[in-house]
Amino acid sequence: MIWPFKKFSIPTFASTEQAVEWGSHLGVKGHARLIKAQRAMSHAALGEWDLKRKVSLATQSQLMREAAGALLRRDATNYERTN
Repeated sequence: MIWPFKKFSIPTFASTEQAVEWGSHLGVKGHARLIKAQRAMSHAALGEWDLKRKVSLATQSQLMREAAGALLRRDATNYERTN
């Protein structure tokens, strides 16, 4: 599944490493869009009755959270280097 936004799409992640690599290149707007999509995915997982689908949605939600965290870790590292 790809989350379509204007000139912004979120891939279906296959691993934490892939999510972190992709997320580390996001800007502020991309990060905000990713968080919004991650919350929607998380809510969808909570409301899903089919266990296989629930696990799939929850896994993608967690990987999206990892991608979002990559930007925060990158910015924290850059901040530490400058101070």
